[in-house]
Amino acid sequence: MQDNLQSERMLLRHAYNDHDLSEPMNNKYKEGFLQYIDGMSAHSFHCAVHYKEAVRESLRMEYYWRQWQVEISNRLKTFLVSLSGEAEGKFRMAEKESQWLLHVLLDREGLPMALGDPEVLTTACDESRKAIRHVDDKLSVLQC
Repeated sequence: MQDNLQSERMLLRHAYNDHDLSEPMNNKYKEGFLQYIDGMSAHSFHCAVHYKEAVRESLRMEYYWRQWQVEISNRLKTFLVSLSGEAEGKFRMAEKESQWLLHVLLDREGLPMALGDPEVLTTACDESRKAIRHVDDKLSVLQC
């Protein structure tokens, strides 16, 4: 009776929940399972085979679906790397154009190169912005 219950569970179990699939079936269990199958009617046996085929097909489709998910991820990564490379190229070109325009402006205005250094200009702008805020704060106190 216990062997029949085990055999029935094995036949009906779905492989999604099997944690012992990697272990082969021992001989005693295999013999009990074969006896259980021999006791089935021809119709029940055919239904059991069709059920197991459907389970196998479902697992096969899940495996392929997961493989496609990996492939989709790989192709997305490749695409994003390509877009990143293109964006970097555009950025480098814009940077070169900006530097060229800055040099043209400096040459045209006759400014010394030290004054035209972008870092120096950025620092000067930041300091001017801080000074303006400081004066605005003082004016707002006086206008109260």
